[in-house]
Amino acid sequence: MFPDEGACVNTIAANLEGEVAEWMTVLHNKGAPELGNISTFIEELRARFGDPTQACWVEQVHG
Repeated sequence: MFPDEGACVNTIAANLEGEVAEWMTVLHNKGAPELGNISTFIEELRARFGDPTQACWVEQVHG
């Protein structure tokens, strides 16, 4: 589906907003190596901002 992992990260990045988008811009400007590896990128994203699926689950349960 994607020619390489960097392209996958770029697709995700194109849909980010707010603080997460700002963080992504900083990574991009630094040429961060995690932008070329989807697993590392997701790890860093979760470490910094938490797991969004967990937040959705809590919201659904506790509405």
